[in-house]
Amino acid sequence: MFVKAAGKRIHYIDEGQGDPILFVHGWGGTSASLLPLARSFIPEHRIIIPDLPGFGQSDNPDSSWGPTEYARCIEEFLTALSVREIVFVGHSFGGGIGIIMASSAAHPVTKLILAGAAYRRTGSLRNSPSTVGRLLAATPWLLPARNILYRIFFRSSDLLKYPALESNFKRIVSTDLTPQAGKVSVPTLILWGEKDTQTPVADARRLVNLIHGSVLRTYPDIRHNLPIIRPDEVARDIKKFL
Repeated sequence: MFVKAAGKRIHYIDEGQGDPILFVHGWGGTSASLLPLARSFIPEHRIIIPDLPGFGQSDNPDSSWGPTEYARCIEEFLTALSVREIVFVGHSFGGGIGIIMASSAAHPVTKLILAGAAYRRTGSLRNSPSTVGRLLAATPWLLPARNILYRIFFRSSDLLKYPALESNFKRIVSTDLTPQAGKVSVPTLILWGEKDTQTPVADARRLVNLIHGSVLRTYPDIRHNLPIIRPDEVARDIKKFL
């Protein structure tokens, strides 16, 4: 299915009935990424899973978009679906979007579940390709070698995988959502893999102190793809929280 939001054509999955739960994937994912997890909540809930702009079948974002613009798009997406209140489940970048939405005075989020939420840039993201970008800005004669440098130093770089989203990626990795996290007041469950190197578990412990009354659950030997590789276990923990 498709709907227009923030001037973009957004593809989404909408199944089930009951109180709605929104599942928002991370950078580089699609609605299919969280579908096994989401379907664990049918038939008790209506599940809604969009492809974020730039991924799956949705339109690309404008080059000026950062985390705030993505959050605004999701808010407009929910309005287009006539959803006034939502349980928000966000993985990685999707978790960052959830923090922005839940920190607003007029947000539709009733409960927030964050899995490896990318709200600040530490771990392997500290030395992101933006470092190479700064080097190139200081030495323009190296610009023709940009992709070569990315392939040497950042073989799995999202800048290589999604070149059309380069400006968006740079805006996102340079944004610290710590102030917004401190404003979240809805019940919040924080889920994290203890072996996560992209968003280290130290960030989870910091986050639980930022969000008053939040609950942290960690998973041994799991990395950043927690809700994708452990959907059944994650679903059980979310159901207990709900």
